[in-house]
Amino acid sequence: MSNKITSARIDELESLQKRIDSLQEKIQKTKDEMEEINNGMEDGDTANIMVSSSKAALRKRGKEPSTLTNQDQLDSLDIAREHLEEEKAKAAEELKNLKDLYFS
Repeated sequence: MSNKITSARIDELESLQKRIDSLQEKIQKTKDEMEEINNGMEDGDTANIMVSSSKAALRKRGKEPSTLTNQDQLDSLDIAREHLEEEKAKAAEELKNLKDLYFS
């Protein structure tokens, strides 16, 4: 019986660790997107051409282009990253508490 409990505890810890790893991947992806936008903003003329081309393509298809600026997108991604960081910190704390509980 205690072996089943131990296996369940180990499964719980592994599941929580996978969740933390997944959150870290999402955080990194968000940071990469932010860096890509920043790099596009630094390129100036290239960024303007890309935006103009995208807007023209959307208009041609009868769709309205987004009114979001690059800074709006950066702000949104930064908020998402902060939420992911908070969720990861909570999961890490939960993992630490479980390890302390199970292995103390």
